This record gives sequence, structure tokens and C-alpha cells, in this order.
Amino acid sequence: MIKKFGSILLIILILIFAYIGYSYINFRQKNAISDAAFIKSDSLMTLSFKISGNLIKTTKIEGESIKKGEVLAILDKSDLELEKKALIFKINSLKNKLNSLILKKEELQNELNLKLKITSNEKEKLLNKINSLNFEINSYNVNLNKLRLDEQKINKLHLRKLLEKEKLLDIQTKANSLNFKIKAKKQDIEILKIEIKNIENNLKIIKNKFKSVNELKEEINSLKNQINSFLAKLDLIDKKISYTKLISPIDAVIAKKYVNDNSNIKAGTPIYTIVNPKKLHLEVLLSERKLDGIKIGNKVEIKVDAFKNKTYYGVVESILPASASTFSLVPRDIASGEFTKLDQRFIVRIKIDNIDNNLKVGMGASVIIEKNKNN
Repeated sequence: MIKKFGSILLIILILIFAYIGYSYINFRQKNAISDAAFIKSDSLMTLSFKISGNLIKTTKIEGESIKKGEVLAILDKSDLELEKKALIFKINSLKNKLNSLILKKEELQNELNLKLKITSNEKEKLLNKINSLNFEINSYNVNLNKLRLDEQKINKLHLRKLLEKEKLLDIQTKANSLNFKIKAKKQDIEILKIEIKNIENNLKIIKNKFKSVNELKEEINSLKNQINSFLAKLDLIDKKISYTKLISPIDAVIAKKYVNDNSNIKAGTPIYTIVNPKKLHLEVLLSERKLDGIKIGNKVEIKVDAFKNKTYYGVVESILPASASTFSLVPRDIASGEFTKLDQRFIVRIKIDNIDNNLKVGMGASVIIEKNKNN
């Protein structure tokens, strides 16, 4: 009876161990298991100032939560403020000088334009007078030619005793009078020509004075360029002043603080490292032998080393297309022909579904990744 019971017990134990062995092998076939898993974050970033200066205040400590747009640290901006005031004073002085030159240029230009117009009108009037006098001279010459023809006719009749001498003398007197008038008009024309020459000289002087207007324009343009240059410097100083405040770009938690207050720092010196605790994921270094059946969307069970009693869940988000060793700083040298085949590991990114405040960047974990049932 005892032997029979012992045999039955042995058979039961063999069946139990066989079942356990089968379950273990079946589990390993349906799932990929790895202990090389770590909590990561894409939002982990180190913050620094864009300019050098004296750090007068840091507002946060390690582990403290921060909001997007919150001021984390402040540099001394007193020197920049003084530089800005001096620059504004220069700009205002140049603007006052510019306005004065613009007013001077406009007054001079208006004055010269008025003189030019008046003098040109005077010249035109004199030219019109000359034209009028020439017209009168031409008219007198026509009458004079007519009188000379009449004089010749009357002189012939007088020689033949057919007309008295008084008639001839009367015509000669009229002719002499016209000659006198023609000479007088020609003298008037010469006087007018002299006046026109003087006016033309005045016009040249006025036109030469327009060079002063052009010089003022060049000076005005030069001042405008100086002002624009100083305005660009002012804009740069305003940017530098804005850089004296270190602003958080995201909602996050302070992971590390690197500096203390009242210290001189250079541009680019790390001030804080921050991380968004709600944007975490898991990276698994998975052997290439375990990749068969691993697809995007496969379910994952996660056990974080720090919290063995809690299970986290997720899904496969991506599988990097190159092995981790591909990015090694010292790649393997196989040029000699000696080659030992090594098991390559690939990074599998896991999206964590039930993230909580306990998870921290850098924590280790183990995973069970469900394999695709079709493979």
C-alpha cells in the first residue's frame, strides 16, 4: 500500500514539474524577457544663460515643481541698463540733430526754389521785353524802308520841279526820327541783355547753392544710418537684458541645480537640469535573439526595481533600426579578419500607460514583452 502511494506521489510530482517546465518554456516562447530596461525622458534638458554675468538669484531648488514661463534664475543687469541709458541718450541727441538738419535743409531748399522761380521769371520778362523791342524795331524798319522809297520818288519829282522841297524835308525828318527810335530800341535791348547776363549769373549762384542742399541730404542720410546702427545696438541690449532671466520652457521638476547665488558664470554654463515627470518612457536593451515576434503595439508588463510590489503596463512604441553598438565611440576593428560574433542588442522604446509620481528618470526595470501571436 505504501509503495503504491509512493508511486502515485512520484507520478504526480513528475507531472507537476513537467507542467511547470512546459509552462516556463511556453511563457518564454510567447514573451521576451529583459532586465536591461531603464526609465528615460525626452523632456530632460539642461538650462543655461545665453550671456555671461553675475548670478544674483536662483529661485528654485532640486525636486521643486516649476511651470512653463516661470523665472528660475536672474543675472545682474545693472551694467546693461547703464549701457542702454547711454545709448538712448546718443540716439535722442542724434535725432534732435537730424530734425534740426531736416528743418535747415527744407528752409534752404524752399528759399532757393523761391529765388530760382523769381529770378527765372525776371529773366523771362526781360526776354519778353527784348522780343517786344525787336518786334518794334522790325516795324520801324518796315516804315523806314517805305519812307526811303517815298523819299526817292519825291526827290525825283523835286528835281523835275514838280514838288516843293518842303515835302522832301518832311519825309527826311520822319526817316531820321525812325532811325533815332531804332537806335534807341537797340540800346534798350543791349541794356536788357546786360541785365539778363547778370540774372544768369545769379541763377548760377542759386544753382550752386543747391549743392549745400545735397550736402545736407548726405549729412541727414549719414545721421539716419548712425541712428539705425544705434537702434540695432539698442535692440541687442534689450535682448541681452531679456536674457538675464532664465525662463522655464516647460512644466517640469528641477532634477539638478549646478550653481550658487552671487557667482560669476559664463554663457552656456549649466544652471539647472529639468525634466517633465509626465513624459517618461522605458528603453529596453533587447537581445537580437529575442526580437522575433516583437512588433509595435505589443503589450508590455513592467516591474520597476525600486517598487517590486507594483506593476506598470505599456506598449511597444518603436524599435530602433540599428543596434546599440552601431553608435559606439570605439567601433570593433574587423579589418584583420579576426571576428567573434557577438549578440547584438537593440533599443526598444516602451510607452508607459500608468505613469505616476514614483517613477524617476534613470530607474532600472525588468520587462515582459508579449510577442506577436502570428509569428
